[in-house]
Amino acid sequence: MDDPAGAILIVDDHPESRLVLRAYLEHHGRRVYEASDGEACLTMARETRPDLIVLDLLLPVLDGWRTAEALRRDPTTEQIPILALTATSRPEQHERALRAGCDVVVTKPVRPAVLLSQIEALLARTA
Repeated sequence: MDDPAGAILIVDDHPESRLVLRAYLEHHGRRVYEASDGEACLTMARETRPDLIVLDLLLPVLDGWRTAEALRRDPTTEQIPILALTATSRPEQHERALRAGCDVVVTKPVRPAVLLSQIEALLARTA
């Protein structure tokens, strides 16, 4: 967490989604890490200690809900804000994400400026 601009870990199983989000965030001065599933997220989060995690919920290996729970149980990652970015629009799935430890849930598709404002708000709360 030594990057003053804030490092962000993007967790999504679709390479195109990671690529687009990475390009947008890097354009706005963020350092970006990537993971393609929940297990890789846990490893990457422990190694890089990002300032925020953008987490898809519908992931292979370990889904986003269980990943969020694991992040919250780990003293190394328990304080990292989690923004769930998901295609599921069902309210019960969003509530489950919040109970699992996500700080906010944003439904895809989302305008990039809206997503960036959500990210900035979460980072400001933890600064």
